[in-house]
Amino acid sequence: MFDFSDKFATIGLAAALAVAVIGNVGQWLHTQRLNSQIATLDRQINDPNTGFVAKLTTCKANTQELQSAIDTQNASTAINAAKEAATLAEATATVAEANTASDKAQERAEGIMAPIGEGDVCSQILTLDERLMESVQ
Repeated sequence: MFDFSDKFATIGLAAALAVAVIGNVGQWLHTQRLNSQIATLDRQINDPNTGFVAKLTTCKANTQELQSAIDTQNASTAINAAKEAATLAEATATVAEANTASDKAQERAEGIMAPIGEGDVCSQILTLDERLMESVQ
């Protein structure tokens, strides 16, 4: 019926079939692991709540909001700097006017307090009175 060579060939073919089946099962298991990893990575990227795409969208929106806030703050700072410069210029002008008025008052006071020439006390008082009346006008 079957001679030794047929049995040997059958065993060889069975072994080759077993190796092929084991190889195919191994490939199928490897494919399953890869598909699982692909699904996990896809969730990490595309999940609407926690995925990287959602996080990136949030980051972009936050960046735009922060840039808008920075632009508003910079505009406010520029306005405040202009107001400060105007206030400083006004204060400088006021101080200059006050210094001028103070100098004039000092000159008037020195004019009033200048030594009075010779004469009796009555004439000295009249001279002082004239000086005072001139400074009031």
